[in-house]
Amino acid sequence: MLGERLVGLFGKKKSDEPAAAGGDPNQQLLSYGAILVTANKRKPETLGMETSGKFDAAALLRSAWEVSSTEEARATIEWLLTEGDRDEHDDAFRAYQNGDPTMLPAASRKMLDTIYKGVNGATIRGGKITRDQLGSSTSILAWDLERAAFVARLAFNAGYLSEAEAWEVLARVQAVARANYSEWLAYLISFISGRSIVMANSDADEMHYIFLDGRNLDYMKKEIWYLNPLR
Repeated sequence: MLGERLVGLFGKKKSDEPAAAGGDPNQQLLSYGAILVTANKRKPETLGMETSGKFDAAALLRSAWEVSSTEEARATIEWLLTEGDRDEHDDAFRAYQNGDPTMLPAASRKMLDTIYKGVNGATIRGGKITRDQLGSSTSILAWDLERAAFVARLAFNAGYLSEAEAWEVLARVQAVARANYSEWLAYLISFISGRSIVMANSDADEMHYIFLDGRNLDYMKKEIWYLNPLR
């Protein structure tokens, strides 16, 4: 169940404490892009991604993003950070949150309804995700931020960005996230909302893509988000 999977994401290990504000800055930055890194069966705790199996960073950039060079990687990241899908869909998403779903395509409305129904009531650290919390999200910004971080990490692994430039992108993502979200839950809801709207016509089951039995979500098991609070 989704609720059970979310417990591992926001729950507390008895032996661990959250990172202090002055903790390892690189580990905090690696929290960004972690959703998509783990969805691609890689571990998020390092900037470099293991290349075993069928994973190929350059091939993924080329097929999913039409990125085959440093210039294209930089342009894509900049678009995600400054415009992204939120530029096109935020007004319709806010209308949906305010009770008017008519601005969204039927497929997007159906996907959001399904996802929100599944997430609503999920248990997190002894509490519940409420419809009010789901409704408090007014932008799909995190959908764009998460992808900007993921593209930067892919581009580093493909040799299109230097390590310093990749860290710089992650730092920019973090700055925007911290200015707009108080906690990872709000970030996660925004990300899920964005993917549900933009990818509504895809064959991917949103719930399983993100919470695939917990098997591909090492960041849940190791609690990278909990050990590195968003603020």
